[in-house]
Amino acid sequence: MHKKRCLYLLVAGFTSFAVGCQPEEPSASDTAPLETRAAALEGVVGTWSANAPQAQSTGWRTATLLDSGLVLSVHDGSTELYNPYSDTWRGLVGPYLFGRIRGTVSRLPSGKVLLAGGTMSSGNQNQAMLFDPATESWSSTGSMAQGRVEHTATLLDSGLVLVVGGSYNLRGQTALAELYDPATGTWSGAGALPEELSVHTATQLYSGEVLVTGGTHFDSFSYPFSNPRSAAYLFQPATKTWTPAGNMSRTRMGHVAIRLYSGNVLVAGGTADVNDTSSDVYNPYSHQWLAGPSLPISGPYVSATMLYSGEVLVLNSSGQGALYDASTNAWRLAAPAQQVRGDFATVLLQTGQVLAVGNGAVERYTR
Repeated sequence: MHKKRCLYLLVAGFTSFAVGCQPEEPSASDTAPLETRAAALEGVVGTWSANAPQAQSTGWRTATLLDSGLVLSVHDGSTELYNPYSDTWRGLVGPYLFGRIRGTVSRLPSGKVLLAGGTMSSGNQNQAMLFDPATESWSSTGSMAQGRVEHTATLLDSGLVLVVGGSYNLRGQTALAELYDPATGTWSGAGALPEELSVHTATQLYSGEVLVTGGTHFDSFSYPFSNPRSAAYLFQPATKTWTPAGNMSRTRMGHVAIRLYSGNVLVAGGTADVNDTSSDVYNPYSHQWLAGPSLPISGPYVSATMLYSGEVLVLNSSGQGALYDASTNAWRLAAPAQQVRGDFATVLLQTGQVLAVGNGAVERYTR
């Protein structure tokens, strides 16, 4: 859902609106230190409405907005399309993805969708797949050097897709990064992080750099996912190099991170204590980490979605919501989802509403 320019979230017909909602890149003078953090604002905002359920109600799933305004959902090896205007789902006839789960899904500038990594009964996968909305079919594309799961995939300004880290088997992780070129359907190396990571986040900055935060490191001598990290790193696309970007206030893994209209990056959740509601804010102009306001809901946090207004909707696994307003540097409660629980996927629709797709439930949030 969750880490691309607003422009990439809109179809051509909405281009003029996208330009209006995408601010000019701010200068360092526009990003003064955060004001004293305020308590959560009063009042509960927004409403939820139930939508038609998917045919398959359980299991891992994704939600990706297509140029047409339809939503592509990949789950447990099959594919469905959701029409938010008619509130209907349509299953696509094979070929299926043979039970592949937990891959990353990225919409490319061409409108096609890249599925990278993931796992299935035969192990973690390096073969990437492309979905073509014109034919509503999947095809194989280039293979990564390593099969990965719990990695990240970030669409760069160049149109390339950066894949970072992840677990490559049950015994370890990788520090290697790779780049996918849609023009040639091939992968190439993109350097290596200073440490092996998985369950981290990757967020593109206005500068074109990619900020990687947190995650966990383990090897065959430690329990998987038992070593969360606080460090952050920056990827420089021009040189394909990695540099340190300071440390968050806490170790975080499985957290959420999103770029704000200001260019700052908001990070929340992922600590060992689900009652830790702290947030961190990275200022890319001063290269500093700042303390953000505490959320009014506990974790674990499942998704963070940027609204057209510039507000950020964060949802936890219980369906509770919080809305961050950067102009006041404060949170307020959002109406809780009626049915969506657990591990679900969210996507911003062309209408400005947020669609949440979970186990046995599909709901829509309206601000």
